[in-house]
Amino acid sequence: MKSTTLLLVFISLCTCVLAFKLNGKPTKTYGSWLHRKWRWAAKYARTDRLTTFNTAMFSGNPNLPERLDAFLQEMSNPKGAFSDSDVVCLQELYNQSHVTDTVEAAKDQFPYSYSFRHNRRRQLLPETTDPSCPAEQSAIVASLDGCIRVACNGLTGSQLQGCIILACGPQVGQLSQDCATCIVHGFTRPPTVEVSLTTVVDAVQFCQNNPFPNNYGLLLLSKRRIFSAKSEAYLPGLTTIFPVGRLEVYVQKIGYVMCTHLTADLPGDLYIEIAPFNNYQEQSANETRQLLDSAATKRDVYILGDLNFGPTILNATDGAILGNLEESYNLTLERGFTSPFVTRNEQCTFCASNGLVQLELLPPLPNLILDHVIVPASIANRIKQIKRVLVDNIEGQAFPISDHFGVSVIARRRLCLFCGWFL
Repeated sequence: MKSTTLLLVFISLCTCVLAFKLNGKPTKTYGSWLHRKWRWAAKYARTDRLTTFNTAMFSGNPNLPERLDAFLQEMSNPKGAFSDSDVVCLQELYNQSHVTDTVEAAKDQFPYSYSFRHNRRRQLLPETTDPSCPAEQSAIVASLDGCIRVACNGLTGSQLQGCIILACGPQVGQLSQDCATCIVHGFTRPPTVEVSLTTVVDAVQFCQNNPFPNNYGLLLLSKRRIFSAKSEAYLPGLTTIFPVGRLEVYVQKIGYVMCTHLTADLPGDLYIEIAPFNNYQEQSANETRQLLDSAATKRDVYILGDLNFGPTILNATDGAILGNLEESYNLTLERGFTSPFVTRNEQCTFCASNGLVQLELLPPLPNLILDHVIVPASIANRIKQIKRVLVDNIEGQAFPISDHFGVSVIARRRLCLFCGWFL
């Protein structure tokens, strides 16, 4: 009797797995029993929507007040672009008040959240009032200020920003990350906006008296409970110009979700960074390896974020898409991961048609795929729907909320009839 029962369970299990492998296409050819059971499993299948969105709330980007207001309204709208998502990964929320305001706006729909500003109990910490460049760093700040005034006098724009790193990099490297982040955000502007020495000096003075803590710009929101969470910098212990990190959480009934923002391949010939690399390609590849190494240890992992890499696609839906840091993108493929948005949609997420991109960059404007939901190739067949979100302009404006469009996917998991878990 016992052996017969075990045999029946084994046959049922094999049947369930077969049904899953058929990807929703069993017919009565496989027997009316299987057909009925598959229809039952499909009925009780669970779907999870995961969304990534780079908010572009960088202090130097154009029209920040209008875009921030529209973004917060979208987060609180029960019928908005985020309303049907179970998990949302947000990037470039650098200002601590932007993180606080977003968590508050989203709390009715997304009661769970995590960021570099959350404690171990996953509670959002109060905003700090301490200046980013405290008195104990005044000597280093004064040395940096003097270096900039002498070495970079008379320069403007990208030449000035490059000079600060090349001539005064040692002083920047001695600052705390909070202090460096505050100063950099104070003078960094897109190529269409002129930056003067006065802008830089004002930024230094602002950071000596005001808070702008580094939080890596990341915030993860969830409708489902977060059981475990941690935050990690890619270059811990080093002060960098554009620090990047990642959030790793385990979400109830979904699995592991990694929310990240990787180094960008910034325009120009200069490597404007003081990290231990020779160029952005090396830095991006290092971050990508760390990301994938961590993801490889997790079952059913989803990687969300502006990864700042993507392939060349000449015949894409929106016209030719240029490759960006393709070595890093190829690393994901070599390590057994895939981006369904790339393989199935072939649409840009950073687009020449975006009104905000037109305000930020000088022509020619690129079409790029920078934003992804990366999954192991072994579970790619779970992704059933992929789309861009937040592509429309703000009402009454000629630009959308961000210079990036969001990416949203549905992952569908079928209930194993006799196993007691979802496949």
